[in-house]
Amino acid sequence: MNFKVLFFTKLVRHFLLARVNGQDHAPSYEQMPTPEDNPGILIIILTKLGDTLFCLPAIREIKRSFPGSRISVVVTRKYAALVEGMEEVDEILTFKGIPSHIPLMMAMKARTFDISIEIMGTEPEAPIIAYYSGAPFRVGPTGKTFSFLFNCPYPYPRGLYPHHHIDDKLKKISFIGATIQDKSINLDHLAKNAASDPRPAERLSKAGVNLDHEYVVVHPGTDEIRRCYPPHLFREVIRELMDRHSIDVVVTGIKRERKLISKVIEGLPKPPISVYNSDVLTLTRLLLGARLVISNDTGPLHLAAGLGTNTLSLFGPINPLRAAPRLPYFPKGRHKYLRHPYMDGISCEDKSCVHPVCLESIPVRK
Repeated sequence: MNFKVLFFTKLVRHFLLARVNGQDHAPSYEQMPTPEDNPGILIIILTKLGDTLFCLPAIREIKRSFPGSRISVVVTRKYAALVEGMEEVDEILTFKGIPSHIPLMMAMKARTFDISIEIMGTEPEAPIIAYYSGAPFRVGPTGKTFSFLFNCPYPYPRGLYPHHHIDDKLKKISFIGATIQDKSINLDHLAKNAASDPRPAERLSKAGVNLDHEYVVVHPGTDEIRRCYPPHLFREVIRELMDRHSIDVVVTGIKRERKLISKVIEGLPKPPISVYNSDVLTLTRLLLGARLVISNDTGPLHLAAGLGTNTLSLFGPINPLRAAPRLPYFPKGRHKYLRHPYMDGISCEDKSCVHPVCLESIPVRK
């Protein structure tokens, strides 16, 4: 029997038994443990780089509101480095797909959780992990896959414009009684880890990056075409930086973005340095040393801004008030975003768009 069949068979069996025995009652929020109870709290964050970063203030505010509690965080293994070293976190449990459910479930079985909360609100594995945690209070969104496994549901927030995505995450933790005093992202722990580990600098040196020289990082990719500044315009940006400002340029991306990056750098007299598929610490070390990061609305942009590196971001369909680095969320560094004036106040939800005219309308030179 493969992992998926085994896992879901056990899930259905446990859930039905709990229902039959009356163990899966839905407690009220009034019965939820208070800070004086020092509850064990499981925070579930299964998402990508940018959204994981947006969840970090929520972790800090939960710990501040429940100072005596034990905080455990389930996070995608690829982005565990974002949480490692946070003084608010007592334990990190990593997750990577269905096969890793079994050791994760075994690890949770050996612990006692009073509250579990899913902050991101989109991943179908989250309510399953919450259910297996054994927490009597399982807080999560309604209207999503397996949401019935949350017995303390909250309505999935929609259209909270002009609030930042970080506000969305912070709103959710209010359901367990956490209060909010500080909305900012602080990545001092990550910067310290990246600077003290020699391996990131070694990897960047092998890729051709001279960390002792001034350089600008350009990140032309993202997971949606509609949020991508056109490759030929990124090429002109790089040409301006190299020809007029005589500064090194490092282009970053993941493996599936190689084709896009080749379009960006083709025709340039001197190709920039390309760094692909970096782990979190290596990317952090690169962004820490950059004079400026130019990027679409995507994870590396938010990572750079959280580290205090200066950023220039390019926005098309998404309202910058929702995601652009700005105060009070990103207090370090200088951050500017560009968006065509006719898009002011508009947020386009057409995810099928493959020809983002709104981004093409942002000129390279004014």
